[in-house]
Amino acid sequence: MSVVLLLSRSFLSAALLTTMASAAVAQVSITRAAEVYPLVQQGQLTGCQVSFSVLRSDEEYNGGRPALVNGLILFQLEGRVGLRIGVANDARFERFIAPDRAYFFGSYKSNVMDYVDKFESSEQGFRVFLFGLGEATTDLLLGLLDTGRIEIMYAPAGGAVDARFVFDLASFEQPYSDYMECMATLFEQPE
Repeated sequence: MSVVLLLSRSFLSAALLTTMASAAVAQVSITRAAEVYPLVQQGQLTGCQVSFSVLRSDEEYNGGRPALVNGLILFQLEGRVGLRIGVANDARFERFIAPDRAYFFGSYKSNVMDYVDKFESSEQGFRVFLFGLGEATTDLLLGLLDTGRIEIMYAPAGGAVDARFVFDLASFEQPYSDYMECMATLFEQPE
């Protein structure tokens, strides 16, 4: 068997496993809502934010019972990206708890190296994670624009394993279109 054939089979096997892993994550994540908000300062568009509400099967910390993950992704023209996130896994999804860490993930890479800071949100039970616009963050956000999907990982304080879910913005046609328009307008503005 030639080396090329062996490499081709290896590549196809890896692609199949990647597809199967992505499908498995998508099956345990259901995006319930998405909404886009332009960030305007002194009459000037300075950023775009998209809120999400995702229901997921919490195998990592809640015995497979549902958890509700609410949050938003904020992109600011000045090169900062914010991820605000809170997780509720009580029976009525009323008590949100801020994770200790959260970040974007995809294609076997994360944007952890672009991490800048974290702080408590003004909304109880939520935390904001700030990232610089490094290569990984840029690639993952371009993936969101391209496919309408982004994987987010998080863990509570003391958590050894990071939980993962997919935010599927593309499943909401108008918010996805609004987000694309907001981002395009943001980059078309004269400086």
